[in-house]
Amino acid sequence: MKSKEDNKVSLGEMFKEYAKQEIETIKNSDPNKVYHRVLPNLQDKNKGYIDFLYKKIIVGGIIDKNTIYLNKLKITQFGREEDVEKVIKKITQMAKKGDMKIVNQL
Repeated sequence: MKSKEDNKVSLGEMFKEYAKQEIETIKNSDPNKVYHRVLPNLQDKNKGYIDFLYKKIIVGGIIDKNTIYLNKLKITQFGREEDVEKVIKKITQMAKKGDMKIVNQL
């Protein structure tokens, strides 16, 4: 029988595993499909965080009620800088369909 001591994982190991999985997700993603991840703010239900992945570029920001403030941009090793405008345009189009406003702070 294993003890609880044997099951402990260090914080560093957890971050390494998360980073490895994140890279695999980006690498295996379809560049013509938009992926998104929403993290709620546990203290204020009208706010949260959002990340979009499109054309291997990550654009993130903050959600405040019906407005998304884009303030994070990361061109991954699999993405291209010349696609940034296309990515922002696509995210803006999707947000309008969902009755959301986009404020581009990039």
